[in-house]
Amino acid sequence: MTANLLQIGILKIILNLKCNIKMNQNSLLPLTNYDKKGIILKVNGGSFFMQRLKDDVRKSIITSSKKLFIEKGFNETSISDIAKNAGISTGNIYRYFLTKQKILDEILSEIEKELIEFLDMLPNSYSLDNHETTYNELFEKMISLSNEKNEELNILFKCENQVQFIVFKQKMLDIFLKKINIILKSLNFDANIDSTLCSALSIAVFNGILQIIKDNSGNTDKMRENLYKFKSIVIDKIDQKILEMAKS
Repeated sequence: MTANLLQIGILKIILNLKCNIKMNQNSLLPLTNYDKKGIILKVNGGSFFMQRLKDDVRKSIITSSKKLFIEKGFNETSISDIAKNAGISTGNIYRYFLTKQKILDEILSEIEKELIEFLDMLPNSYSLDNHETTYNELFEKMISLSNEKNEELNILFKCENQVQFIVFKQKMLDIFLKKINIILKSLNFDANIDSTLCSALSIAVFNGILQIIKDNSGNTDKMRENLYKFKSIVIDKIDQKILEMAKS
């Protein structure tokens, strides 16, 4: 009796093993995964693992590029510098980015998205009733964004005299001016003030805020202090004059 039970138990084990082997043979996923050094990590899930490995390599390239662009500048950093810092081959970088410019584009796209969302936060109308609250909220969001994207901003400002920065700045300025035009239309004073003057004033405000963010990057208290001083000295007076024209 005991012998029969033992035989049945052994038979079940053999059948289970055959079933598992058959399932693995029919599986579309590879049976083993390897880490960067070729060490087996686990069975199955190969497609998911390979995607994670690709994501890790891509992230390593971006992280190394940020570091070197800040330390050396975009022009002075080579693809081989990035590869060495990331611990991968130069050829491997070209599997992810065709040029160094493409790497920079991806880095700047991180902050471009945030800035567009920030500019969308600007109100579509203006009144003295919500003047202080609006600017307080915008400045604090601006400071928070500057802290969160400090690396990307530093890289951007490192390219200040290069095409990348000029194109990026113009894109942000165009979005800013469109928003200002929406606000101005809500005041219904098109006949009372020339649009080119409005653009000139808006550009002055845009450049002033950008300069403060650049000069005080990494110093939150000083940035906040200078933004509010700029508001008091420049923005408030411009707003007041524009509202006066709108009413005249």
